Amino acid sequence: QRDAVHPYAVTVFIVLLSLSGIFSSTFTLVFAYISDTVRQQDERVSAYGLALATFGLSFTIGPMAGGYLAQTNKQYVFLSSLILTIVDLAYIYFILPESRIQQDGSTFDSLNKSSISLMTLDHNFSWNPWDTLKLITADPFLRKVGQVAFLYYTGLWALISTLSVYAVRRFHLNPERLGELMSALGLCTMVAEAVLVRVMVPLLGEKKATKVGLVSFALQCVVLGFAYEGWHLFVCAGFSLLGNLVYPSLTSLVSGSVEPDAVGEALGAVNGIKALTEGIGPLVFGSLM
Repeated sequence: QRDAVHPYAVTVFIVLLSLSGIFSSTFTLVFAYISDTVRQQDERVSAYGLALATFGLSFTIGPMAGGYLAQTNKQYVFLSSLILTIVDLAYIYFILPESRIQQDGSTFDSLNKSSISLMTLDHNFSWNPWDTLKLITADPFLRKVGQVAFLYYTGLWALISTLSVYAVRRFHLNPERLGELMSALGLCTMVAEAVLVRVMVPLLGEKKATKVGLVSFALQCVVLGFAYEGWHLFVCAGFSLLGNLVYPSLTSLVSGSVEPDAVGEALGAVNGIKALTEGIGPLVFGSLM
């Protein structure tokens, strides 16, 4: 017999998920930090890849560790996440150096004043949610990047949000097998960001690497659509290796095309489009399941 569900459980879950979304700008800040501290373009791409590789590693370990803890006590999963978050905050506060100040006291804002950039952003925004759209639509370059990010991430979040349901309903994957699939996707993300990004983006350039990633993601969707056995889903994990080139390539393209002190704002605008698709993709495509 299943455990009784508290009448407010769904409401509490939605509220907590909304709070998680409000404070989900971590990657934008991490990438802005990298842009401030890593000045060479090639090294910056590698740094972006390593940052995303840590996400892939956590996505590999997290599902398996969470499944093990849930067998003992489901609350242990959330308590462990809380402890890790506190440790992370302590590390940032006490150990991680400020990116905007060098050891000699000068700021990174004083660097590269003579460097050529493709655009200069207006810093008079009040930064309410509508300013993200205003920033994207005001500049031709960011508008094109925003369009690519919107289309790609709408499809990606549609896939992520429905993959587990699709795997269980159509292929009857058990929890262990589903955890293996999620871990395989996380492992491919880690390998792609730690190795492929550092090799292919400098070799091909950001635009070509983005195209390769988009083609690979399209093939991943085709395989999912025509899959008729459970192991076909693991083939999709292989295609995700190249699909993971898209985000670091776009990020590197943006950070190399704006003024150094405007990178955080530009990446925040692109990430705002990405966050918008987290709601649109699951809502639209989830209704088709």
